[in-house]
Amino acid sequence: MKKHLYTFVVFFLPLLAFAQERQPKTSITTPEKVIALIDKAGGWFYSVLLALAVIYIIYAGFKFLTAGGDEKKVEEARQQLIYAIIALAVAMLATGIVKVMKQFLGVA
Repeated sequence: MKKHLYTFVVFFLPLLAFAQERQPKTSITTPEKVIALIDKAGGWFYSVLLALAVIYIIYAGFKFLTAGGDEKKVEEARQQLIYAIIALAVAMLATGIVKVMKQFLGVA
């Protein structure tokens, strides 16, 4: 019992120091800050969709390889590949729309 208490005190009690509530550094009051926030969100959206699309393409390729000539499985793999390509297109549009907005508002 003493050993568990010692472990708790040594390892988990210092984590309470990180439990402070942080105040936001700045508020969003100017158009430049709004655009920066949208740019950051677009970057995250692009990164997540790109990673998911790559995983989905690998999975579709695996399904192609394991189809064994079964037309139904090949068609499923082909549809998954099409969906992955659509996800890549949406990811590219996400970054493109942000760039167009920045040019339109003159922030870039």
